[in-house]
Amino acid sequence: MKFNKEIIKKAHEMTKEIKNQYADVDYKTQFGLCLSYLLKNEEDMKMVELKGTEKQIKWAEKIRETMIKHIDFYKSNFNSAGALKKNYFFDFKEEIMSFMGKEKINTTEATESLNNIIDTAWDNLTKETSSKFFIEHREETTVELIKKFL
Repeated sequence: MKFNKEIIKKAHEMTKEIKNQYADVDYKTQFGLCLSYLLKNEEDMKMVELKGTEKQIKWAEKIRETMIKHIDFYKSNFNSAGALKKNYFFDFKEEIMSFMGKEKINTTEATESLNNIIDTAWDNLTKETSSKFFIEHREETTVELIKKFL
């Protein structure tokens, strides 16, 4: 995506929504993350067309967009958590061990594994075509969503 007025507007929209949900987020920092994300991921952001009634599709598109923002926010927080990364590892202990195929792993391996898990969930989320799916799972936590889309 080229740096232009449209991308700045989209980054501000994303940042405002995240700031509204997480009051302790620094706006400037989050804006920078959103802007960087949009610039790097234009091709990745192409999602499949949803199926369902017109009303379902319209509602599901909003839900899907929110889910993606939550997953992006989760990944951003995880990667900037420093020593607190262990809290994130706890949420995905079984998935990380299964992904790595080992019983013991170090922090670097766990970090790489969890980033891969989140990326896989993000990719699968963008490929989901059922409006009904998004509507039925709109109340799930970010952790539940990531696990569901593995």
